[in-house]
Amino acid sequence: MKLIPVIDLMGDTVVAADRGQRDSYVPLQTPLSRTAEPCEVVRGLRAHYEFDTLYIADLDAITKGRSQASSVKRVHEEFQDLVLWIDAGFAAPPQIESYGEGSFRFTPVIGTETLPDLESLACLNTALGADHFVLSLDHKEQASLGPASVFSAPQIWPQRNIVMSLSHVGANAGPDFERLNHFRSLAPSREWFAAGGVRNSDDIEILEAAGISGALLASALHAKKIAPEKKMPR
Repeated sequence: MKLIPVIDLMGDTVVAADRGQRDSYVPLQTPLSRTAEPCEVVRGLRAHYEFDTLYIADLDAITKGRSQASSVKRVHEEFQDLVLWIDAGFAAPPQIESYGEGSFRFTPVIGTETLPDLESLACLNTALGADHFVLSLDHKEQASLGPASVFSAPQIWPQRNIVMSLSHVGANAGPDFERLNHFRSLAPSREWFAAGGVRNSDDIEILEAAGISGALLASALHAKKIAPEKKMPR
């Protein structure tokens, strides 16, 4: 089970995500870091947990089309051994190529929230290869975010896929097990990652038993609900 810490960036600051209500996000307050500066937050996480992959949501790029690539680049420069999964509203190869002006390498996350249509996903699959990006199937409440056709086209999904349940993020409500099981049943040979609602090590064990490959974590780490001995493999 691969555990991947998440940092959400707004205004070059790490913010506390809460149920996808982005207008109300505030700078993160955590016992792991003195400030919400991105590198300091990552340092705090690494002081307590071992991990080899970090998920960064560039919320300004997703919601306003304004990249925070300079902040992401600083994280890359300080933690060059980390693999970065970056969600920045990518919908086409040129956006990925121009992010950070090509000054660092990363794994792009394609969120359905900002994907215009199924054809765009097909183009990305052809241009990047199914092993070189991650698809995030985004949801809020009971609604799917993005083109409906993408959610029923398992033949075009890449190897790694996230089931993103925004309403569960920061809600201490537990993962969206039903939705995770649904999508995994459509493509059981793919890798599936849970995002939103993971509360503690018990949730992780249930996900692992259900065949989920990994989980994206934020609140549970900052609340120290995941024991340090729960290794995040490098």
